[in-house]
Amino acid sequence: MNWAGFSIKNRYTIYALALAILVFGAQSYLSLPISLFPETSPPVVTIITQYPGATALDVAEKVSEDMEEEVAALDGIAKVSSKSQDGLSVVTAEFQYDVSVDLAAVDVQNAVSRIRGSLPESISDPRVLKISSSDKPVITLGVSSHDGNLKKVRQVADDEIAPALQRLRGVASVDIFGGYRRQINISIDRDRMEAANVTLSAISQAIQTANISRPLGSIDNSRREVLLRFDESLTTADEVKSIPIKNENNQRLLVGDIAEVEDGVADPQSAFLANGTEVVAVQVLQQDDANTVEVVDRVTAELPELRTEYPDLKFEVATEEGSFTEQVTGNMATSIALALFLASLIIFGFLESFRRAFIVSIAMPMSFLLTFALMKLNGMELDLVTLSAIILAVGMVVDGAVVVIENISRHYDDENISAKEAAIDGTGEVFFAVLVGVATTIIVLIPFQFLTGFVGKVFGPLSLTMIFAFGASILMAVTLIPLLFFLLERNNSGFVSWIKRYIAPFNRGMDKLRDGYLVLLDWSLSHRTILLTSTLIIFIGSMALLGMRGMEVLPKLDSGSFFISIEAEAGSSFEQTKSIVRDIEALLNKDKDVINYTSQIGFEPDAKFFGDAGAMGVQQAFITVDLVSRKERARSIWEIEDQLRDKINNIPGIRTAVLKEMGGTAKSTTSAPIDVRISGPDLKKLNKLAKEVSQRVRKVEGAVNIYRQWTLERPQVQFTVDRMNTAFYDLTPKYIAQETFAAVEGLPVTQLDAPDGTDPNIVVRYDSTQRKVLDDVLQTKLKPGLPLSSVAKTDVKLAPNLITRENLIRTADVLGFTYDRAFSHVIADIEKSIGEMDVPDGYEMKVTGENSDLQESRSKMLSALFAALIAVYLLMVAQFRSFIHPFTVMLAVPLVAVGAAIALIITGKVISMSVLIGFILLIGIAVNNSVILIDFILHQMEGESREEIVKKSVAVRFRPIMMTTFSTVIGMLPLAMELALGAERFSPMAIVIIGGLTASSILTMVVVPVFYTVVDDIVNWLKSRKAANTS
Repeated sequence: MNWAGFSIKNRYTIYALALAILVFGAQSYLSLPISLFPETSPPVVTIITQYPGATALDVAEKVSEDMEEEVAALDGIAKVSSKSQDGLSVVTAEFQYDVSVDLAAVDVQNAVSRIRGSLPESISDPRVLKISSSDKPVITLGVSSHDGNLKKVRQVADDEIAPALQRLRGVASVDIFGGYRRQINISIDRDRMEAANVTLSAISQAIQTANISRPLGSIDNSRREVLLRFDESLTTADEVKSIPIKNENNQRLLVGDIAEVEDGVADPQSAFLANGTEVVAVQVLQQDDANTVEVVDRVTAELPELRTEYPDLKFEVATEEGSFTEQVTGNMATSIALALFLASLIIFGFLESFRRAFIVSIAMPMSFLLTFALMKLNGMELDLVTLSAIILAVGMVVDGAVVVIENISRHYDDENISAKEAAIDGTGEVFFAVLVGVATTIIVLIPFQFLTGFVGKVFGPLSLTMIFAFGASILMAVTLIPLLFFLLERNNSGFVSWIKRYIAPFNRGMDKLRDGYLVLLDWSLSHRTILLTSTLIIFIGSMALLGMRGMEVLPKLDSGSFFISIEAEAGSSFEQTKSIVRDIEALLNKDKDVINYTSQIGFEPDAKFFGDAGAMGVQQAFITVDLVSRKERARSIWEIEDQLRDKINNIPGIRTAVLKEMGGTAKSTTSAPIDVRISGPDLKKLNKLAKEVSQRVRKVEGAVNIYRQWTLERPQVQFTVDRMNTAFYDLTPKYIAQETFAAVEGLPVTQLDAPDGTDPNIVVRYDSTQRKVLDDVLQTKLKPGLPLSSVAKTDVKLAPNLITRENLIRTADVLGFTYDRAFSHVIADIEKSIGEMDVPDGYEMKVTGENSDLQESRSKMLSALFAALIAVYLLMVAQFRSFIHPFTVMLAVPLVAVGAAIALIITGKVISMSVLIGFILLIGIAVNNSVILIDFILHQMEGESREEIVKKSVAVRFRPIMMTTFSTVIGMLPLAMELALGAERFSPMAIVIIGGLTASSILTMVVVPVFYTVVDDIVNWLKSRKAANTS
């Protein structure tokens, strides 16, 4: 008893298994996690450290460099980089892919703890986070109040809303951006302070020592214990005014006598605008292993409760990534259904039987339901990669079912036997052939399971999904199809005859096409040299044209969202930057394709996301723009960006404006597609080299949005003191620096113990009218009657707004994007241009960015391609028991390459990782047709000439080959035509397979049989030579 016989005999077992697959498969599909794209980033741990008042250079030398050196020694480190800006250090540790991010975070935390004592005392405690500073919030809530009081909103967001959302599963952190922080501002009048004969430090110390609350122990009198406490906390701004100060003349006066005390807000350093309206942003960042859609859903589920709890506040979703992800997966699911429907129609046309087509149509979705169940068991998710794999598999999973149903039908129609006998005999006859056919496709996918890094993260799930689908399809083909045939097959009715009349023209056309093939084959067998030479010339020409197409990592994606990173000119104020953003928002407001935009201006010290500029300060802004779906607009996202870029560049006051679509780089940790990294020790030389590189790159065709990550353009006043003078006045440089910083920037000397629990900082500094210009700073009173100008000199220099390092070496990056030209061609021209530069000793220039990703991915994909070829050849050796005939079968590989190349040229696609995996899949798919043909030739009866056997084999195998080709091509059309949002990423894969299979179906049934005769002649000649030598 064969497999089909077992299925029919134990049909109730098969019914139960089928129902289980139906139920659990559907449940698995509905419960599989949904994301836009698999997580391709390596484990990343970020250390964020605040260093108030320090310049970027101080931060780099005193904080970042020490941390880098300590972290670089950890096991599993792949790369250590740092970004140091004024007052902030961000050190990023990137680990190998096989390292657990949780263990990596523990190692980094321990490393930071080891060096904490050697770092400056005034830094904040370093925060170790399991996220990258380039990770964007998955959802941002815009919170405002009905009365417009953003101070109150900020307070509630900080103290109550953020902690509530932080507790949600999958949330890594919650940032609050914009609004106004409550602050008790003590604005010192310099003249009144000098007249009162006191100093700024004396005022600060008086306030600090007056605000105290501490336990004093306890008294135990044997009856009860009494706790003692000293409480002189400051609770209101009026209490601060009444704090007494003793001057150097032993006179007593009050803080309110020499300062204005205001219960106000801190100077605005940040703002968040949602469609032009200023709000407080609550930004939610997800954990690395969390699902985007689930995190967004959990946050939005909290909104009704938040609105009820805070009726005076307005909550709106400013931006979120969940809807687009669900829209993409929904579109892809629709494409899968369309592909199934089209494939079913093709099968119906070939089989001329509604029942038999229905049997195959049942087997296909059952295969995918089993696939979804296996994906669930394996912890996979639904995303662009796995759904694209399902669409690709639609046409291919039907191959085994078609072969089985056709062979069963042939037995039933030609041998006048029962449906049961036909099902058992027909399935048994092709069981091994179907198994081998699927094996050739699966075997080319197995190498992807061993790939590591970015390529493994992307194409590992794709290949595993297809392996599951092909495995499920073979199970359905040999189990469910014979059982359904036995149950459903009946004598033809009038309805079937009526259908056949309408399908007849299609089948007559296929018969004429077969006859045409036989005529062409007959001519080719007589002109083998001409045919094979012409095929070789076509192959070489196609490969040459394909090589001219260029390469990229992954095709660009029109996600409908893009980002604008703005940096105002050096020295611009917060209000000037805000004005620039308002001008850009006015442009967005006029664009009919823009449906939503948010603007993040300035910087929050506790923020985790720093935008694409690398640093965030009062000169930086980050704008997120959402467009209508690409199906609803005439312009692509790149055309919109290009038009908007020209308009933005006309706005005065902008140093750089960078426009980048969501998913603009294949890896989220890659800053930009173009990244020319200059490394060396001296900042001035790095700046000079970067300036020349940026000028050269701007001249390269196809390079757009070129910008430098940092420049030496920020004005910095450097103070130096006369040590003799300072000693004479009994001062130290440290005291002078502290006093000047307190006068200009202000010192949070203590906190108010407010009744409402907000505890705002109490900040002491000069009045805003006395710290506007440099002359005001020079009038800072170090002692009564002693201004700063008496002991200090100034020198204005240009300083960097950011200092970057990678692997312990300072770097300067020139970044950019490509547009309307192949990425590899742009990179080649850039490398040629910068290769002409004179680079000083000790400095290095290298094109990194996606160029590094491309080189790594290409080498791994080519190794997988080579492994696939070897695996298929060895499988053919086992099947044909010959080392020669597998070469005949594998001639299909260069033949499909011809079709794939032509398809890419016609559609204007360039070579990418998607194209390469399409080629690899073609190896397994195309070889199947050759196997069917050559196997049939080798098993024909003796007594006929070789040429007659070859022509007979083509005539017999023409229909099944065309049926599987048509169903595969039709099934892949929705992906190739990019009907679903996000399909652009993997449409080249479908295009390659469609082109390759089309060429294969045309050439395989002519070129492969002719080549077989040539190989057969060579084998016979070798045998005759051997026999002659033996005799």
